[in-house]
Amino acid sequence: MKTITKIYLCITILVLFSISGLAQPVIVDEIAAVVGNKILLHSEIDLEMEQQKKQASNINDALSKCDVFNQLLVRKFMLMRADLDSLPVQEDRVEAELNKRVGYFISMYGSEKKMELQIGKTTAQLKNENRDKIRDELLIEQQKEKLVGGLKISPNEVAAYFNKFPKDSLPNFDAEIEVAQLQRKPKVTLEEKRLAYEKIADIRSQIIAGTSFRTMAVLYSDDKGSARNGGEMDEFGRGVMVPAFEAMAFKLKTDTISPIIETEYGYHILQLIYRKGDHVKVRHILIRPVMTAADYSDARHFIDSLRSRILKDSIKFEDACKKHSDDERSSFNGGYYLDRNTGSTKLPVSQLDKETYETIAKLKPGQITEPIQMNMEDGSIVFQIIYLKSESPPHVMNMKDDYQKIQTQALEAKQFEVLKKWVTKEKNKTYYNVRDNYKDCLNIIN
Repeated sequence: MKTITKIYLCITILVLFSISGLAQPVIVDEIAAVVGNKILLHSEIDLEMEQQKKQASNINDALSKCDVFNQLLVRKFMLMRADLDSLPVQEDRVEAELNKRVGYFISMYGSEKKMELQIGKTTAQLKNENRDKIRDELLIEQQKEKLVGGLKISPNEVAAYFNKFPKDSLPNFDAEIEVAQLQRKPKVTLEEKRLAYEKIADIRSQIIAGTSFRTMAVLYSDDKGSARNGGEMDEFGRGVMVPAFEAMAFKLKTDTISPIIETEYGYHILQLIYRKGDHVKVRHILIRPVMTAADYSDARHFIDSLRSRILKDSIKFEDACKKHSDDERSSFNGGYYLDRNTGSTKLPVSQLDKETYETIAKLKPGQITEPIQMNMEDGSIVFQIIYLKSESPPHVMNMKDDYQKIQTQALEAKQFEVLKKWVTKEKNKTYYNVRDNYKDCLNIIN
């Protein structure tokens, strides 16, 4: 084990390129440290530093490379111990976390297609590339919970932590806001659903009788994006589509026509084009129940009456979102927009899209917009209200405006001290080795 790990330590990851006909080795990554069979790469340290710079909301956001190295080394010790203790990680938890993170990025870019174009990778590729990383993170999270999960921090400790920093070196914050949204989709009647079902049942019968699936998709599908391609969708993997749609896609045999399935979008029939492992490509036809003017009026009336209840303090905005909002990506957290770097409900104004910013610019803290009709990318219509909870002008970090951030940072510092003591004991049970250029950084295992 020790010999193998020393061999790992000597490995340098190389690429070759040609200059004047000669192949020259170019270092693209190197091992910084090894803990048992866990490797810490230079690239991991650089990536973590970049992420912490982007967050820039910590009171001590100017962390050095050595600080980051020590943080990551502690994580490797925790991961190694989690493996040795055989801590369980349920795969459905891994998938749920992947879906949550991908969903967050989709909401950032506006749609799945926009995200894929900007990132240059499909949703399935993103998930596959990050699955092992998420699994490791969940293991570290469990191990950390065992070690410091019950640790608390008092207001006096928070104040003492804050007062350690020179007042002339505290970070400046841009203007920040707390803003939330509540969405309501028009609800279809049973009669409208019956008519939609009969329509797609007739389409399916014609296809079974020999009519081209592609032709019927072009003529009748309410998914106009895929309809112009004969119903053909992009290849996708597990965890991308809504559950009923995905389950049917992976159940079908090539060229067979599915039974009718219902999702939140309406009624579908699918035809499998091919399946390659955990990826499939299908054609589909969507028939949406036709909304009436009364359906739209009911949705608008519902959200307007909900707004009145919130303004009368008979229900809090956050509780109304959790109970009534149809926006699955935000309803669970009270409808709040989250800072894409920190996950905080207080986010820089610069992160808001232009339309939302122009809407809330007319509000004062505590106010809620009138119901707004929104035309969604899939052609549907929703009604929403937007709530401005708070706003703060640009300022130097202080205990009054930024207590939550300071408290979080102080607790993390306290936890890290406990973890350092744990690593000091753990190092006697685990082989570790650190490259010479990082040995001066060590302050956790000496």
